[in-house]
Amino acid sequence: MKKIFLIPFLFAQLVLTSQNCNYPLTKRVLLVGDSWGNFMWVYRSYKEAFDKFGYPDFIEEGTGTVENGAEAEDFIVQPKLGLVINALNNNPDIDLVLISLGGNDVLGDWHKSFTPTQNDSLLDIIEARLSVLIDTIQQTKPGVQILISGYDYPNFGETCFLVPTGAYADLFSDMGSPTFPEINGVLNLLIQRFEQMSLNTPGLHIVSNLGLMQYVFGQSAALIVPPYLPAYAPGTVPLPGGDVNYPSPRAAMLLNMDAFHLNQDAYRYFAARQTELFFWPQFRRDKDTSFYGMQGNSEGTLDYSGNIIQGQLSAGNNNDVGSSSCILTFNTEAIPDNVTVTGARLFLTRSSISGQNPVNVYGTTAFELDIKNGFFGLSDTIESIDFSSVADAVNAACAIGTTADNGYKIRIEIPDTLALQYINKTGLTQFRLRVNAYDAVANNVINFFNSSAEEVNKPVLDVKYSISTAVDDNTKANEPEVYPNPSHGDITVAAQGIWLTEIYAVDGRLIKHIYNRSEKITLPSGILSAGIYIFKIYTGTTCVVKKVVIN
Repeated sequence: MKKIFLIPFLFAQLVLTSQNCNYPLTKRVLLVGDSWGNFMWVYRSYKEAFDKFGYPDFIEEGTGTVENGAEAEDFIVQPKLGLVINALNNNPDIDLVLISLGGNDVLGDWHKSFTPTQNDSLLDIIEARLSVLIDTIQQTKPGVQILISGYDYPNFGETCFLVPTGAYADLFSDMGSPTFPEINGVLNLLIQRFEQMSLNTPGLHIVSNLGLMQYVFGQSAALIVPPYLPAYAPGTVPLPGGDVNYPSPRAAMLLNMDAFHLNQDAYRYFAARQTELFFWPQFRRDKDTSFYGMQGNSEGTLDYSGNIIQGQLSAGNNNDVGSSSCILTFNTEAIPDNVTVTGARLFLTRSSISGQNPVNVYGTTAFELDIKNGFFGLSDTIESIDFSSVADAVNAACAIGTTADNGYKIRIEIPDTLALQYINKTGLTQFRLRVNAYDAVANNVINFFNSSAEEVNKPVLDVKYSISTAVDDNTKANEPEVYPNPSHGDITVAAQGIWLTEIYAVDGRLIKHIYNRSEKITLPSGILSAGIYIFKIYTGTTCVVKKVVIN
């Protein structure tokens, strides 16, 4: 399909201001439930996790809707049910709810001697209670998406052995002092029931974090109670699932002694994994498609010394010598031809910093993103000319995020419709990122994971679009035509009142300009070598830009 490229001044930089870069704090998530929900509300575990995934402008709400010791039955009667309804009605932007319930129902009613039938009966009761709460939430706010939080394995065996008169000793005894596999087994049954509920209930989701603490912390020493199982390294158990023969390590538990609750660092991992697998995709659900960056020589950095570093993604200020900027490449040809791109956002994940974090020192407004339909230089391979080549859209985005630590993302929104037209629907789109700050004494550079990283850390571009009626640019009434396109021979430019035709290479070089006040110009075969060219056609009333392919 032929396309029209309307540019106010050919290959002049399209300077875009950040007039749409207002991203206020917005409550998007309601926390409902027990002590696990309350601990994560007090610690602001989700606020931190949302920041980690590039959404510091989204926050959670838990005032009055989470409480230590709560069970599912508490939230299907007043006053707690009313508090949930009021929170939904009073916060119009909340469209996601996290429910942390069921754990106390199990711990308070289960015994290790239960038969499978008794286990099922207990789970049926928990499911029935949760279903009432879920139905009420969905009726109060249609379209809301709900995540059942779930839990991770407890550690009654070791903690109650160390403190036999502690807070959990009686509860442990009431359950029959179960072994690790026994209590982990019933928790697995609870999560499996949650998973089945999510399959049967539209808008209900579950992320299983069972075994996460084992995976993150490992077991640094052998268990101190029978059967004295040996230590294991972090990252060696399956996730999710872990090893049911072990508890969550005491290193993950509150004060290293709590039998059921995690410490702040552990809840941070818990919330981050739920955000990675649920909240982050939900925050991005308005997208129509996503693209990962192209690996290898299609991404790279120009450092302060003028060196090209293929595959490295860096941006920042390097004292009075210069600055680092980087280029990323995405193959966006999968975007349908018959659509209009209405939004785009880019996520980059911090891998390290040199000096201080440029986000802290210079602010996100110093981060500037340029867009090129195609590629900046002579090819998609990163080269020096790419960093001085004129872009189609300059400073076209808004950066959001703190990049407070390695693994944190910066979100770069492209809000301007003028810039979005340069997201290429037939091939490559390149982005050039820099930090526009001069600092004569500093060396502050942020490094991002490149496109060969694990999936969660790769550069990713989200694109949203609307279906539009495509018009062939050679058939629109009273508009300049270039035909045939693609061409193997002569090329004709036709329009009423043509007075100037300019032909540019894709790198911005002026190849030819033709003054001819007529309605048709023919360029003979051979005058242009094979390649892609930009024709700018001036008439008495219009200036139209067209992409022309010579084969």
